[in-house]
Amino acid sequence: MIRGPLTASRPLPHLHWLYYVAVRSLQQRVLGYIRKHELLRAGDRVGIAVSGGADSVALLRLLLDLRKEIGVVLSVVHFNHKLR
Repeated sequence: MIRGPLTASRPLPHLHWLYYVAVRSLQQRVLGYIRKHELLRAGDRVGIAVSGGADSVALLRLLLDLRKEIGVVLSVVHFNHKLR
């Protein structure tokens, strides 16, 4: 049993497991899609346009985790939408 307030530094233990399962499931689905449609091959160089928003940062994190399995080299490119 956890005592005291739950914070970002002290989340419920099962939330770590749920996060890991959800992220791993997403990684496997993305990897399957990449392979099925032959989007990337070992040795490819891939530029990831990152604006700092949640979606582009999530894409970067996902591809960072998969880069060794796919065999690609990633480059991060900052993209400013000039919306703010």
